[in-house]
Amino acid sequence: MKAIIRQTAVILLLTGSTSALAFPRFVAQGGTPSFSAAQCSDHQDGDHPVNSMVTCNRPDVGAVFASAVSSFGHIGAFAQADSHTDSSLGTGISGEAVFEDTLIFSSSNPGQTVADVSANLLLHGVLDFAAGMGAAGDSVEGAVTLNQGFFFFRFFNNSTDGFSIEQNPFSVSGTLGPTTDAVLTTPRVEVALNTPIILRLRLQSSASTGGNGAVAATDFGGSFKFVSGSDAFNLPDGVTVNAGTWLVDNRFIDPLAAVPEPASWAMMIAGFAVAGATLRRRHPRALHA
Repeated sequence: MKAIIRQTAVILLLTGSTSALAFPRFVAQGGTPSFSAAQCSDHQDGDHPVNSMVTCNRPDVGAVFASAVSSFGHIGAFAQADSHTDSSLGTGISGEAVFEDTLIFSSSNPGQTVADVSANLLLHGVLDFAAGMGAAGDSVEGAVTLNQGFFFFRFFNNSTDGFSIEQNPFSVSGTLGPTTDAVLTTPRVEVALNTPIILRLRLQSSASTGGNGAVAATDFGGSFKFVSGSDAFNLPDGVTVNAGTWLVDNRFIDPLAAVPEPASWAMMIAGFAVAGATLRRRHPRALHA
């Protein structure tokens, strides 16, 4: 499916000179379904926030839906798959969001040129499924790139093995599981002061099913973002960080605080007919006891 990209830059490396790059950068995209010959509809709009929604249906196999949103310091992705056949063909799809911008760290201490910093991000959402007479599973993965630091997590939940963490280098305050509500803190990274530092956030939600009556949903529709009401970054004394109007003196100003999440937008859009009706009847939070 198409991706929405605003103020796009070709990123070869996420370190080094920023002189040839355009920031901020937003990407929101619904993926291509895992099964062929599906009939798909997509809806995309917005300079800010950027959002994308895709619904695909194949009557003899099943239906899938994916959405994503990207804004300043706040991204989200949602995916749902529904199979209604005993065919060997399963269903699957992903939604992905990316945000990139430059940050400026500065210090009130004369002569200080570098600082060790870490970022605090909220991750909130649900991995849910109902296997029916088949199999179902879903996953969420994300990454934070800050200067030369790259930190990646991936969580799974499926009808075979239950919930599992494949990788997570973050310190966690809160709960990771089928229902996740946690603050993830990156390891510390050294950054140069008074020079642009590239930040990149990425989130992907995926869902897949196979067999009759199986449905899976990954609902992280607007929930990977910097924490609000406290420090966005853990900084040494005398150091602060700014980025435009969304990060002011180490405080995150959430631009999506009053904006509906993509999963909610999907409920408002007419025209997704068969697939949309199927998916709406199986709300993700009620799938798996």
